[in-house]
Amino acid sequence: MVDLVAALGNPFPLDALVADLPIGARQMVAIGQALASGADVIVMDEPTASLAGHEREAVYATIRRLAADGKAVLFVSHFLDEIVALTDEVTVLRDGRAVLHAETRTLDERQIAAAIAGRAVAVLERAPEPRTLGAPLLEVRDLSSPGKLAPTNLTLREGEILGLAGMLGSGRSELLHAIFGADRQASGSVTLAGAPVGRWPDEAVAAGLALVPEDRAAQGYVPLLTLAENIALSRAGGILLDVRAERRDAEAAIERLAIKAPGPDACPPELSGGNAQKVVIAKWLASTTRVLLLDEPTAGIDIGARTEILRLVRTLADDGIAVLLVSSEFEELLAIADRILVLRDGRVVGEADPAISDEASLILMAGGGRLPMENAA
Repeated sequence: MVDLVAALGNPFPLDALVADLPIGARQMVAIGQALASGADVIVMDEPTASLAGHEREAVYATIRRLAADGKAVLFVSHFLDEIVALTDEVTVLRDGRAVLHAETRTLDERQIAAAIAGRAVAVLERAPEPRTLGAPLLEVRDLSSPGKLAPTNLTLREGEILGLAGMLGSGRSELLHAIFGADRQASGSVTLAGAPVGRWPDEAVAAGLALVPEDRAAQGYVPLLTLAENIALSRAGGILLDVRAERRDAEAAIERLAIKAPGPDACPPELSGGNAQKVVIAKWLASTTRVLLLDEPTAGIDIGARTEILRLVRTLADDGIAVLLVSSEFEELLAIADRILVLRDGRVVGEADPAISDEASLILMAGGGRLPMENAA
C-alpha cells in the first residue's frame, strides 16, 4: 500500500480520514482504490478533474504503467490535451449518443472539441487592452487559520478578476472559506467597502459576498429542489417566497446565463455539469452580491461549457462585481484574470501579471521555484 501511494505522489497520509481530505486528495484515494483492486479493466471517470498539473502527472504516469502491464483503461475526461497524449482511441458522446469514434493519432484537439460541442469552439482569448477597474472593494488583512493558511493580505477592486493559482493543498480553497466565514478557526479582518464583514457565512452573504464551492453537487445546490427553488435560496433567508416570483426570477436567470434546462421545475442533477454550475452561480446573482468567490468553477465540465462559464465571469466583472477565482487550469487564469496570486503551503508566494506571464512560470512558482523577474508583477 505504501508503494502504491508513493507511485501516486504521496497525495495523502495513510492514517487520514477521507472525509477530512480536500476534494483533490479524495480523488486520488479513489484512484488508489482502483489500482489496489488488481482489476484488468479500470474505468477512470474524470480522474484529474480536481487536480493541479503536478498531481495530474502522477496519474498520467500510473495510466501509462497500467497500459504497459497489459491493463485496459477506459479514461473519461474533458481535458483534450490529456486525451490526445494518453489514449489510443477516442469516442465522443453528446446528448447520450456517440458522435465520433476514431484512432487518437488521426485527430487534433480542435476536431475533438467541435465534436463535443457540436460546433467549432472559440478559445477564450485574453482582452487586448487592460480592463478598467474600480475602487478598492474587498480588503483582507492578516487572515490566517492554524495549519491551513498563513497570514494573508490582499485587496480586490470593483470589477477586478483576481486569480488564485496553486497546486493541490496550496491553500486556495482555504483562503476562500476563511474570507467567507466558513472557517471558524480563522482570524484576521475582512472588510467590504470599508465596513467589517462578520465571521459567519450568513453575515458574509448579507455584506455582499457569495461563494461558489468546489464541490457543487455536495455544497452548491440542493439536489431535490427545483431550479427555481435553488436559485431563490440566497434570497430566501428561511422565508417561503412567492412561487410565481421564484419562477419568474428563475426564467430570467435561465435566459441570462443560457442554462440548458427543460424549465424552472427541473432539478440540478438532471442537467449537465456546466449547466448545473450556472445554476449555482445564478443563485448568487442578486442585487446585493458585490464579491464573487469562485472555487474551481470549470472543473469537470466540457470545453464548450468552460468557455461559456469564463465568458460569464468576465461579463459579471464588467458589470462591476469583484471576482476571486481559484482554478487548477492556469491557462484559464492567464486568459481571464487581471492579476494572479500564487499560493504554496498555505501562503502567498508571489504575484504575476497575466499579460506577461505564461503557464510554465506559474507552475514553477507554485512548485517552489522562483518566477523570472520579467514575469513578476
